Amino acid sequence: MHKALKGVPLLGYAVFAGLLSITGGAAVYGVGKIFQKHFESGGTFLSSDNSLIRDYFKKQYREGKLAAQEYARELAPA
Repeated sequence: MHKALKGVPLLGYAVFAGLLSITGGAAVYGVGKIFQKHFESGGTFLSSDNSLIRDYFKKQYREGKLAAQEYARELAPA
């Protein structure tokens, strides 16, 4: 299906640009939440446990994808 959309000149580009926006927004959301939690708990740039950060990022990334999709729905014309 996604290969068929790539073949349609403007529609394919628009769909994939939208998906890229959602995943990019979700990644930024996840990283921001990691830093927020880390610094609020008294952490510094030099103190971190990567395994905990990785798990927390995955959770926040999923949450960010949902938030980005919801935001996109709000902006879409009815």
